[in-house]
Amino acid sequence: MVSTYGGVDPVSPVDASDLKLVSPAATSHATNSVVSSFDNAMVVTVFFATAAAAGVTGTPPTGETERYDLFNGNLQGLSSNDELQAASGATGVKTATSSQSVKSYAAILTLRPA
Repeated sequence: MVSTYGGVDPVSPVDASDLKLVSPAATSHATNSVVSSFDNAMVVTVFFATAAAAGVTGTPPTGETERYDLFNGNLQGLSSNDELQAASGATGVKTATSSQSVKSYAAILTLRPA
């Protein structure tokens, strides 16, 4: 899946980013916090679940808009969410949940405004 964002610096779009493995399997999937250097940065979170059983659903972090939530019942799932952060600084930890316990990767990044 691909998401498109407007108003982002086309030369250097990513301001800050982090990826972590959430293990062991759980229903809570938290990113680390990153620090945005810019006001009005878009915060994007992506959660990739491994070994997800059929019927698993995901809930985005509080305050974020879910862009897609795909659990194909084929042992994997993917969720993408975002929110605008008005002031520069730490994003804080963003936590998504799943209806069943799964191992996952939790990614967070901030997009540099144009």
